[in-house]
Amino acid sequence: MYKKINNIRPAISFSLLLIIFSIILACSSDEVVTEEKEIGNLTITTSSPIITDWIKNIDGDNNNDISNLIPYDSDAHHYQFTPKDFRVVSKRKPNSKEMKNLIFAFNVCRYVKSNAIVIASDETTVGIGSGQPSRLDSCKIAINKMKK
Repeated sequence: MYKKINNIRPAISFSLLLIIFSIILACSSDEVVTEEKEIGNLTITTSSPIITDWIKNIDGDNNNDISNLIPYDSDAHHYQFTPKDFRVVSKRKPNSKEMKNLIFAFNVCRYVKSNAIVIASDETTVGIGSGQPSRLDSCKIAINKMKK
C-alpha cells in the first residue's frame, strides 16, 4: 500500500511544479494592454422595458443603439405583437400569411422555456422545442415533433 503512494508522489510533485510554472509565465508578461479594442456601435434589442433600462445604464456613454420590443406603457405579459412592431431586414419580405404565422410564433415563444423554437402553420403550433442547452438541439426537437 505504501509503495503505491510513493509512486504517486513524483507525479503529483511534477504536476504542481507545472501549475506553478504556468502561473509564473502568465504573470510575467512584458506587454501591458492599455487600449481597448474599438468594435463600433452595437444594435441591442431587449424584450422588456426593465431590461432596456438596465442595458442603457450599463452602456453608459458608448452610444449603442438600444431598443425595446415592448412599448414602455404596455404590460409585457399581455402585449400582443402586430406587424408594425417588426422591421424586415432581409431582401425578401414575408407575405401577410407568413407575417401572421411569424407573429403568432413569436407570441407563443414568449411563454416557452429558454432557447425556445416555435414552428407555426396557419396560426397554430406544429412543433415546439425548448429548454435545451443549445438552440440547435431545440430546433431538432421542434422539427421531430412537427414530423409526428
